[in-house]
Amino acid sequence: MNKKQHEKEILENEILTWTEKKFGHLKPHLPMIGICTGLIVVIFIVFMYYLELNERNQAMPWSAFNMAVSQTRLTGDTRMLTSVADEYPQNVAGLWAMQLAADFELRSGIQQFGQDEVARKEGLDKVRKARELYKKVNESNVDKSTMLQRRSLFGLAYAAETVGDFEAAKSNYQTLVDQGNKSPFLDAASRGLKRTSNPEYKVVYDKFRDWKETPGDAPGPVLPTRPDIGFPTDSTPPNEVGGGSFEPTPTPPTTTEGENEKPPETTKPVESGVEAAPVKPSNENEKKKAASDPEASSAKETEKKGDG
Repeated sequence: MNKKQHEKEILENEILTWTEKKFGHLKPHLPMIGICTGLIVVIFIVFMYYLELNERNQAMPWSAFNMAVSQTRLTGDTRMLTSVADEYPQNVAGLWAMQLAADFELRSGIQQFGQDEVARKEGLDKVRKARELYKKVNESNVDKSTMLQRRSLFGLAYAAETVGDFEAAKSNYQTLVDQGNKSPFLDAASRGLKRTSNPEYKVVYDKFRDWKETPGDAPGPVLPTRPDIGFPTDSTPPNEVGGGSFEPTPTPPTTTEGENEKPPETTKPVESGVEAAPVKPSNENEKKKAASDPEASSAKETEKKGDG
């Protein structure tokens, strides 16, 4: 055995001796110590899992909320938002889902007010539904932010004004105004309070509420009758050239040589029941005929000489 191995054994013996002196009395309790140590490790693992599960449970409502908002923006259907609100009634994410569902219903209902009577009735039902949702958010005992509290109160006031409940709207607007400059809804609430306190505003609203679409001419100034842009008839007066306004100027028919060899015979008017004798053509016509047919004229002159 060399020197290094001997020194190593001496050191190990010294460590064992020191351990027995310090912890020798714990030797009978080592099994219990091992069990306790294992329990501590298990408890630590369970605690970490609980923290992760709790964090995941807190994220689940907001994940469902984000999916519902995206779906509602695409389709305009608020049923997914209301489902999230029903599934998490004691969670802030559920309250925000209810708030946004009310916002969508209120906006969609107001847009239908300018349409026909059936669409206006459907829009009014949407506004009433929005009012109920705003009321649930505002009266919820869940610990919610001041922003959500004020926003739901303003929505409740605006929905009440839209359905014609001006007294409730004035009360909610007044509550927002009383909060002073701390409320971001101060200006909008002040304008709403001024509107609902004006009696003329209620008269205009009553006329709008009782308005019914009637068939006939559209509202507004009467338009003039349509001008006549058709083509003129044959009875239109002739223009400077002659004929109708849109009739072409008549042109004489073309004649060919030899068509007028025989001049037309003219008659004198009938006097005392006796037909008029035909009038011989003038010398001018005979000259023209002779010029056009010199052979015929020479034959006639020969006949005259023979007769003489």
